[in-house]
Amino acid sequence: MRTLDRYIVGQLIPRFGLGVLLFAGIIFFFSPLREALELAQRTGMSQGTMWKLLALSCPGLITYVLPIGALFGCALLSGRMSEDGEVTAACMAGVPLHSLMRWAFVVGLLAAAVGAVVNEYVAVPAQRRAEEIQDRLGVANKSRTQRHLCYVDVDDTTGAASLLVYAKSFDPETGTLNDVTIVQFTGSAPGPGSASLPNIVRAESAQTDDGSEWRVYGATAYVPGQPATWLGDQAVSLGRSPKDLDDLSGKRHVERRLNAGELRQQAEASAAEARVNPASARRRNTFLMELWLRLAIPFTCLPFALLGAALAARPQGGGMSMALGLSVFTSFLYYTVLRYADIAGREGQLPPVVAAWLPPALALVAGVVMLGRSRS
Repeated sequence: MRTLDRYIVGQLIPRFGLGVLLFAGIIFFFSPLREALELAQRTGMSQGTMWKLLALSCPGLITYVLPIGALFGCALLSGRMSEDGEVTAACMAGVPLHSLMRWAFVVGLLAAAVGAVVNEYVAVPAQRRAEEIQDRLGVANKSRTQRHLCYVDVDDTTGAASLLVYAKSFDPETGTLNDVTIVQFTGSAPGPGSASLPNIVRAESAQTDDGSEWRVYGATAYVPGQPATWLGDQAVSLGRSPKDLDDLSGKRHVERRLNAGELRQQAEASAAEARVNPASARRRNTFLMELWLRLAIPFTCLPFALLGAALAARPQGGGMSMALGLSVFTSFLYYTVLRYADIAGREGQLPPVVAAWLPPALALVAGVVMLGRSRS
């Protein structure tokens, strides 16, 4: 390794590590730590269990933090080298700019590989272990009663929504929905033997003993263009049993605890039914999106590193504040696009492989273009 290469690597690695630690701390403080404290307050778990669950949540952050760390480290180093005139001096000495940039490419690839390995072999087992602890201590059921619950029934023929039910909380032990809103899109009851539902029904609670037949309490009907109507207590069919709702609320992110092979198997198992059942199609798309995102998100380290390194051509350079601002802005923009692409892939508006790889592909194009301009 040349002296210049050793110098750049020695300067880049500490800055990359600083970026990872900085943004991991920010995300950890505003997401896992806050959620763990709220969970401990609701369930009364011990501090030891809380910190164990927090530790198990950390590997899942690595995939998202590594790209930001690569962007921050490369931006901080390239900005300092440009500000100190080191880039200009190297170019005048006959060192081409792409030779200075190649270590950003190498670091981006290495960080992408590390992120993919950690996500598959560390984060997934940690997620499973965390859920085992919650199940053993009964934390999942206790916390589930505090969650907002929403589901939509879809017409198998048209794929359009036919019924939407939202409850502020659901108690799986008693089968009770609290603060319920029911939106009926077809204007008729969703099941036989039940009362006809207006467009919107608000109820204080809904409860059932078995099956999908529910009784709403303190219900009020709202029909567009008409005065509100007091319904009181009556039977309705929501199309879901308490067991269905329990599974829905407890396994909403079941794909997060599956490895790549299991995700592929689940997607293949749902392929035949997905052709005729919109709900199965969304389930299949969910598994495929998770599978492709396991690779696409770590790969973002490469375009982010190139974007940061391209700042070396800026005559004014930049310091910590510039690198931090660029990292926050670029990450916010990228993950916003990724969020919309994720929704489009899960809903079938885009093929899952396209939806997962579109954001990193756009970031890579932007990085290459900026590098090309910096060489001109």
